Amino acid sequence: MRRPFLVPAILALLLALTTTAVAGEFVAGGTFATGTSPRFVTLADFNGDKILDMAVANYGGNSISILLGNGDGTFKPPVNYPVGASPWMVVVGDFNNDGRMDLATMAGSTNLVDILLGNGDGTFQPAYTVTVQTNPIALAVADLNTDGNQDLLVVNHSSNSVSVLLGNGNGTFKKAVNYAVGSKPRWVSVADFNNDNKLDMVVANSDDNTISVFLGNGDGTFGTPTLYATGTTDLCVAVGDFNGDGIPDLATADDKTNTVSILIGNGDGTFKPRVAYSVGAFPQVVAVGDFNGDGKLDLATANQNSNNVTVLQGNGDGTFQTGVNYPVGSSPEDVAVGDVNGDGSPDLVTADLNSNSVEVLLNSGPVSLSPASLTFSKQLLHTSSAPKTVTLTNTGGSALNILSIAVSVEFSETNTCGSSVAAGGSCAISVKFTPAATGKQTGTLTIVDSSGTQSVPLSGTGTAVKLAPVSLNFGAVRVGTTSPPKKITVTNVGSVALGITSISIGGLNPGDFSQTNICGNSLAANASCTITVTFSPTATGSRSAYVMIVDSDPASPQKVTLAGTGD
Repeated sequence: MRRPFLVPAILALLLALTTTAVAGEFVAGGTFATGTSPRFVTLADFNGDKILDMAVANYGGNSISILLGNGDGTFKPPVNYPVGASPWMVVVGDFNNDGRMDLATMAGSTNLVDILLGNGDGTFQPAYTVTVQTNPIALAVADLNTDGNQDLLVVNHSSNSVSVLLGNGNGTFKKAVNYAVGSKPRWVSVADFNNDNKLDMVVANSDDNTISVFLGNGDGTFGTPTLYATGTTDLCVAVGDFNGDGIPDLATADDKTNTVSILIGNGDGTFKPRVAYSVGAFPQVVAVGDFNGDGKLDLATANQNSNNVTVLQGNGDGTFQTGVNYPVGSSPEDVAVGDVNGDGSPDLVTADLNSNSVEVLLNSGPVSLSPASLTFSKQLLHTSSAPKTVTLTNTGGSALNILSIAVSVEFSETNTCGSSVAAGGSCAISVKFTPAATGKQTGTLTIVDSSGTQSVPLSGTGTAVKLAPVSLNFGAVRVGTTSPPKKITVTNVGSVALGITSISIGGLNPGDFSQTNICGNSLAANASCTITVTFSPTATGSRSAYVMIVDSDPASPQKVTLAGTGD
C-alpha cells in the first residue's frame, strides 16, 4: 500500500499489484524528468488502463507533473499542470463521483488547496481553489462521515491546525472546520484506531516531537487529541498493522534523529511508547508495504541528506530488522510504493528534489537467477552445445511453486526444480543451444512461478563451417627443421555454397607455421576441403599460432589453434 488514506479504487489497484510474494531486494529501474524541485510522488491509474501512473508535486515549479506509465517500469514524458505557489504534496481521490481519479494539492505559501478534476484519459482540468488556513503542507483523503463522498484533511503548518473539508460529491467542499494540533504539523494519516468503525486521524507535529491522535465521531468531526512522543522532528506518520494483531500501529519518520519510531496500537485508540530504528540521514517520509512476500509489513524511508532509501524488513511482531540502503537521486523527499512494471512485486519511486526527477527502484522478486544471462559460443548447425547452468534460488520466506520452465526454439533445457522450491532452496536449470540457422540466435529461458514470470536472455551463434580437428599440437620439433604435416578438414554443412575470402596464419608466432590448402574461393554445400599445416620452429620453447579462415559464414572468421615446442 502506498498511503493509508487512499480512496478504495486506488487501494484495490495497488493491492492487486503488490500482494504477490516478492523479495525486498531493489535494483535501479530508471530516472524520469519532472518539473522543478519535486517534493512528492503518488501512484494511481489516471487513464483506466490498469497501469500505475505518477503524479508529482513540483515545489519549485508550481506545477503537478503527470507521467503515464508504460507498464514495464518506464514512464512517458511529463505533462505539467500549473497550480498555486509551492505545492508540497499531491493526493488522489474521486471528488465528483464520476469514477475518474482527481487530484488535490496545495499552494504551500498561501492558504489555498487546488483541486484538479480528472478527465479519465490521463489529463486534468484546470485547478480551482478551496480556502483553508495558513501554509497548507500535507493532505489526506477519506470518507470521514460515511456519506460516500471523498473528504479532505489539510495540514496547515504555520497555523498549527488541520482543516477538515467534507466533500459534497460534486467536486466541491463544505467550509473548512479547523482542529488545533501540535507545533508545526507536517503530516496527517487516517485509520480506525479504536475499532469502532469510525475513522480517526493522526498528525505528525515536527517542532514538539509528538503526534496528535484524534478519535473520530463518525460524522466528520473529531474529539480532543491525545499526544504521544516520537523522535526529534517527526515529518511523517504512516499506518500499518506491524505485529499482525489486526490493530493499526504507527510509524514516524524522525528527521533529526535519523530514525523511524514505531508505536504499537492497543486497539482502544491509545499507543505504546515508541521504539526507534536507525535509517539514513534526515528521513522525510516512511512508506509501508510487504516487500519480501512473507505476509509481514516492511518499511521504506526517503532519506534527504544521504540520498538513499532505507528498507527495513518487518519481523511480524512489531519489530524490524536492520535497514538496507539503496542509492537514489539528490535529496529524496518522498517514497511511494506500487507495482510499476506489472510483475506482481511492489516497487519504490522517489521524488528527488535537487535532481528534478523521480527515480524507480524495481523489486527484483523472490527468485534469484545466476547468471542473469547465458551466451553460447559458435555452435555447428543441428548439433547441441555443452550445457550451461542457471541456478534458481528462492530468497522468499515460503515455498516457491514452479508452474512452468520453457526455452525458445533452438534451445533446450532440463532442470531439477520440480514443482516447488523450498524457502532458501535452489535448483539447477541446464540449457543447451542447438542452432537450426547460421548467425546470431537469441531466445529466452522463461520461468513461471508463484511470484510471477522470470526470464533469462539466451544467445548463441550458429555456424555451417565444421573444422576437424579444432586444434593441432605438433609436439617437440628441433629448431630449424620442419614437422610432418597435419591436416584440417573444412566441411560446409550448410545448404548454400560457402564463399572463402582467405586462409592465413596469425597469432603469436605465425612465422613458425605454414599452410597450404585446396579450398579455393568457394566450398559447395555439404562439401569438404583440406588445409595442410606444418611447424618449423625458429626458437626453443612453446610456440603458438592459429589458422584463420575468413568466409561468408555469419560466424566468420573461423580459427584452429596451433601449438608446438621448439627443441
